[in-house]
Amino acid sequence: MLLPGPVWLKCWNCVGETGDRPTDIAFGLGPRINAISRIQGDAREGVELLTTRDPERAAVLAESAEWTNLCRKEVQQRVQREAEAQLARSDVDATAVIVLSDAQWPVGVLGLVASQLAQTYGRPTILLSEARSTDTEEQHLLRGSARSVKGIDLYDLLQQQAHLLHRFGGHPFAAGLSLPVENLPMFIASINQSFRQQLGQWTMPALEVDLEIRVADLAVESGASLFRALQQLEPYGMGNPAPKLLLRNCWLERRRGSRYQSFANQKLQFKKTQFQLRDDSSPERFAGVWWGHDADELPDGPCDVVVELEYGKLYQTSAYHARLIAVRATELLGISHQTYQSNEPWLLDWRTLGAERSQLPNSPAPDVLCIEACPTHWDDLTAWVQRAKSDRKKLALAYPTLEPPTAVSIWQQLAGMAKYAARTQQSLALAQVRSHLNLTERSLLLGFEALRAVGFELDLNKDVAIVREQTRSLTERESPSAARAIERFMNAIDEDHFLHHYFQHTPVERLQQIMEQRLMLG
Repeated sequence: MLLPGPVWLKCWNCVGETGDRPTDIAFGLGPRINAISRIQGDAREGVELLTTRDPERAAVLAESAEWTNLCRKEVQQRVQREAEAQLARSDVDATAVIVLSDAQWPVGVLGLVASQLAQTYGRPTILLSEARSTDTEEQHLLRGSARSVKGIDLYDLLQQQAHLLHRFGGHPFAAGLSLPVENLPMFIASINQSFRQQLGQWTMPALEVDLEIRVADLAVESGASLFRALQQLEPYGMGNPAPKLLLRNCWLERRRGSRYQSFANQKLQFKKTQFQLRDDSSPERFAGVWWGHDADELPDGPCDVVVELEYGKLYQTSAYHARLIAVRATELLGISHQTYQSNEPWLLDWRTLGAERSQLPNSPAPDVLCIEACPTHWDDLTAWVQRAKSDRKKLALAYPTLEPPTAVSIWQQLAGMAKYAARTQQSLALAQVRSHLNLTERSLLLGFEALRAVGFELDLNKDVAIVREQTRSLTERESPSAARAIERFMNAIDEDHFLHHYFQHTPVERLQQIMEQRLMLG
């Protein structure tokens, strides 16, 4: 049973109907509790909020935490604007490590802003504010936070500058530090030099996208269907970020910029823009929000956007909506809206006939190329499409819509094939194993790792696998490491089956749209 404090926090914040999802706790309750120490500089009120058994006191503390979190957002955005103004006056492209300082910046939000800037500019970012040392009141120090990006060990970089620092600590992606004010110029030069010596010329990492969708996908059950599917990947956080969804050639309409208004009817200087997403896949629109930005910052005309699907308060009611992460004008790709339109269908749906092979044409029309095996990856389907285009033929999806065997069944079949090959001293033809079990190359390799884990000896050549008798005891074959290897294999099969299901049941019109986009965008 929850104590009154967390219950009231769930009432005040906008984290969903129940507030008990891992993401609600991490990104809803967590920031509000953290804001208390960030803004007030004292965590005792947060501890009391989480431990008090007095409902009335809990309500007061929760309301205070909500207000403090709104203040944190306002302060964070102000510091970010000021930091970006400093960057605008410098040559960012010539800077390997961003180091900025301001005596008035509150230390409590520097890590949050540094993280945002690091992601925006694709390089380590260090933000500093002036403080006094607790060791000696005479020593003026700069104190702050540092954040890194994938591929750059921030802690190692700081360790190389230890002689210039007063204190530091952290890990490869985040750190806290302090240094004497007079050491700042030397620190900036030294850490940039260390970066270049270690990593050379650094280029902005591309934004990684997990799934390409269209508004029609978002519109199913007003976003609930896709949200439930993605929810299986929770909890999100370090090492498992929330899925980023790409929508190409869409419009951001009905834009409305505003300042965040608190429940106390006081306005804070915290910008957000609400909009409606639209594309040609659906007559419906889907609500979205861009935190910290004005409406006039959005490009006009067709756009490519990256969003995260969220659930929470929008337009005064709880709803599924898209949180904008990145946006660019579609024209940058040299693609017009009309490019996506086909004059006539060239992808034919014979999948319902695939289960009854007798219903398939004995001799398909000369202008039709048939796929009789369900693709296992987009690249497989792309290869077929390119072949059909090259031969000036239509492409028919003629594979059956059958439910695949379970992952357990496939593992049992693979283990049985290995036992037979070992007993008869015959090799396993990799192509035949893949075809018989309908495995991708990645899944097959994980299957072989699982076989090794349970005691088989395998030698992989280019086209075959040589299998020898098991050498491990029963205890070893049933060890936790063997179980993990089998689980990895079966998880990979489940991923393959997800794509199989998609290729078997997605409307052919949608598949044609996606393939046209993939071909146009290379």
